[in-house]
Amino acid sequence: TKEEMYAYTYKDEQVMNLVNKDNDRLVGGMQHGEDQGKYPTELRALIRLCGDVMEEEELKRQLEENNGNVSAIIEKIVSTLMAQKVSLHSVQKKKLINAENKTQELENKSEQVKGDQLEQRLDILQKEDERMEIGETKPGINIQGYCMNQDCLAAKAKLPVWVNLGFNEISFHSDKTSYRCPDCSQLTVTSIVKAMFFNSEHSISASDNSIP
Repeated sequence: TKEEMYAYTYKDEQVMNLVNKDNDRLVGGMQHGEDQGKYPTELRALIRLCGDVMEEEELKRQLEENNGNVSAIIEKIVSTLMAQKVSLHSVQKKKLINAENKTQELENKSEQVKGDQLEQRLDILQKEDERMEIGETKPGINIQGYCMNQDCLAAKAKLPVWVNLGFNEISFHSDKTSYRCPDCSQLTVTSIVKAMFFNSEHSISASDNSIP
């Protein structure tokens, strides 16, 4: 009588109907005599099922360890392959996550570099603005301050202006006197931050030099 055995393959996971034509024994049943020492029928069945994933010598060893129980061997092989598949998926997923993290890190560094470059550019522009001065220094007393005229371009840009007093006036009160703005020509320069004597190494700065 022909005997049938079933196993799941690791590739398509479909049931395969294998016919034992040798009629030597039942699967996982009685063993051959000790004089034979092997399981030729079971080995042929395992080679058909698992020969592409396991060497013949390993299949022989598995048969000896499991007393010729083909079903137990196939179940063990399938479990091992499934575990390897899960492990491979985990490794691939980890690599993907690492790649995404690396990409995000590079993007963050790129944004940081752009931000640093922008900040440096703003600092340069700010320093250039600080160096930009309206008016000019002439012999005599020169004072620097801010124009309070809202229509004045220097006032809108919050740029300091230089006002020359010449040698006629030797004193001034920055909180009471208005000086003529060199940009708008109005007596609207009231916030004085610096006084300078032309061709002198000395300069006097007010204690409050904040921009109005």
